[in-house]
Amino acid sequence: MHRIARIILAATPVLLVFPAACGDSADPPPVPTTQDGPAASPPPVSGSLDSTTAGSGPTTSSALLPDPVYSGTVSPGPAATAGPIPSPADHTAQHTLTFIAVGDGGATGRPVGCGDSAVPVTVTTATIAPLGELYRALLALDEQRYGASGLYNALARSDLTYQAATIADGHATIRLAGDLTMGGECDIPRVRAQLTDPALQFPNVDSVDVYINGTPLDDALSLR
Repeated sequence: MHRIARIILAATPVLLVFPAACGDSADPPPVPTTQDGPAASPPPVSGSLDSTTAGSGPTTSSALLPDPVYSGTVSPGPAATAGPIPSPADHTAQHTLTFIAVGDGGATGRPVGCGDSAVPVTVTTATIAPLGELYRALLALDEQRYGASGLYNALARSDLTYQAATIADGHATIRLAGDLTMGGECDIPRVRAQLTDPALQFPNVDSVDVYINGTPLDDALSLR
C-alpha cells in the first residue's frame, strides 16, 4: 500500500501541468467598444529603419524620414582665369597729302604748272581705309596756307566732299561731290596734283580717275 501511494504522489504534478501544455488559456481581455462598435486596432508599422532591437525604443517608418539637411560650406570650383583682353587692331600708318610750293621750280617736289612744286606732306591715318581718310582730311582744309609750312592749298576756295573710292586692277576711282572753285589758270595743274597724288602713293595703284558730281576731273577743270 505504501508503494502505490508514492506513485500517485509523483504523478500528481504532471497532471497539474498538463492542462497548460494542451493549449488551454484564460479568456482574452474584452475589446473596448465605442458608440459605433469595437475600436479599431492601429495598423502595424512595417519597414522599420531603427537600428536597435525590438523593444528597445520606438521604430520609425521610412515614409516619415525627413529630407537630409546638409550643413557647412561648399568648396567653390577653381576660379576661371580671365585671359588678356585683346587690344583693338592698330591701323595707324604714315601717308602724304600734296600741297604746292608756288614758284619753287621743282626744287622741293615734283614740278607742276606755272613753275611750282607738288610737295608731299606726311600725315598720319588711323583707319582700315586710309584712302578715304586722306581725301576727307584734304577736303576739310579751308585755309590757303597749310600750317607753318606756308605751302599753298589750291582747294581752299572749293566746297567738295568725299563720296567713295574703289581700287581694281591697279586703277583707283575717286568720287567727289560739291563745288570746285579755282583762283586762276595756274590752279588747274595744282588742283589736279592735289586730287590725284593721294591715291597714287599706294603701291597697288598705278592710275587714278577722279570724278566731281559724276564729271571726270579734267572736264571739270576745263569748265572753270
